[in-house]
This record gives sequence, C-alpha cells and structure tokens, in this order.
Amino acid sequence: MKNTEKDKWDEMNGSQRWQYFKDYYLFITVVVIVLVGIAAFLCWHFWKPKAEHVLYVAVMDDSLDEEDIKKLQGQLEQLYHVDGKQKKVMIDDNFYTREDGITKLEVYLRNEQVDVIIADKEVFQQLAGYGFLQDMNTVMDHEIFETYEEDLYYAAGYRDTKGVSFEDRETGQGEVLPYGVDISGSVFQETGSIQEEPILGIAAGAPNLGNGVDFIKFLFE
Repeated sequence: MKNTEKDKWDEMNGSQRWQYFKDYYLFITVVVIVLVGIAAFLCWHFWKPKAEHVLYVAVMDDSLDEEDIKKLQGQLEQLYHVDGKQKKVMIDDNFYTREDGITKLEVYLRNEQVDVIIADKEVFQQLAGYGFLQDMNTVMDHEIFETYEEDLYYAAGYRDTKGVSFEDRETGQGEVLPYGVDISGSVFQETGSIQEEPILGIAAGAPNLGNGVDFIKFLFE
C-alpha cells in the first residue's frame, strides 16, 4: 500500500521534516504570506478613514520653519478642538510660483481644499485678479471687519464678461475690494517667514470659512 503524505511525515525525524518543508512548501508559504500582507496593506490604505482638514492654509513662495509650523498647527488644533489625527490643521508652504504653484493652487481651489491663502503683495494681487479670493466684506461680520479695517488690503478682482475676446478683459479687471489682511504685524512672522509684507486672504470656495476667519483673529491675539 502506497504511503500517504502523513505517513511520510510521521516517519521523518526533525531535520528531515525541515528539509522536506523547505523543498516542497517554503516557497509557496512565503508567496502566500507576501500576498496576504499586500492585500492587508491595500485594505488598510483604501478603507481607513481619511484625515479631514478643519483648516488648510496655502502659503505662497515662502519657507517656514518646520518646528514653528508644527507648533502653530498644534495651537490651532486646540483652538478648533480637534485631535490632530482624524481632524487636523495643515499649513502648507509648498506653493512656489516659479514652479507650478499657481496651477497647483488652482487645482486645490477647484476641489475646495484650501481655506486661507498667504502671499506677498505682488503675488496676492495676481491671485485676487484670478478670482481666487473672497471679499472680506462678505466673509467677516461688521464688528470683525471694523476691528481689522486698518489692516485690510485692497486689490482688483476678476471681472466676469459674457463676450468672447482674444484680449484678457477679465483678470485683474474687476472692482477693487478688500480681498486681504496685512498680517506682517501678527504672530505669523514667528514661523520663520521670509515675507516682509505677507497678505492673508480667504480662498474662494473655502470649505471651512468660519475657521479661516478665526485664524485671522488668532494671528492678532
């Protein structure tokens, strides 16, 4: 009668069993373990809850100190009563106009990912002209608006036109409005910012509009 696998296994000593396992089962075992590991990682990656930003600040053409950013983010997360894990604050200084920073910002704005934009005066005027920012009159209540009235920064916005023309008659051709707040005298300068006159604006389509306004108040407290 032909011996079964079990019979062969029972007849082997320890070293023979190990050699038999290596010859016939080790490779397939390793492959299965690797595949299970990959499957588990993919499930964790795609099914885990994604972190939600309660405030996303896009900083243009700047290089902030990493430790100072973390400290500021932590303070803001306490202000908004979030854990910094599933709900967090992001201060992102990876928007450089000499590269593709404006295009990147436009994509983020279309996806309604950005609440606040900080840029120097020249770039800020350009962003206001593109229609990337909201009029502070519309995002602040009367009392808050009056509080920061001396710090407001005015720029020409975007003008919607119905006509078709090869000449750009829209960008920077809109009404001059208070699209920003000069934050050069605020705690933002403690982040290692290289901007002498940073201007802060509320992004068009900001998903956390109220938190963006609270951020302005926080910077001047």
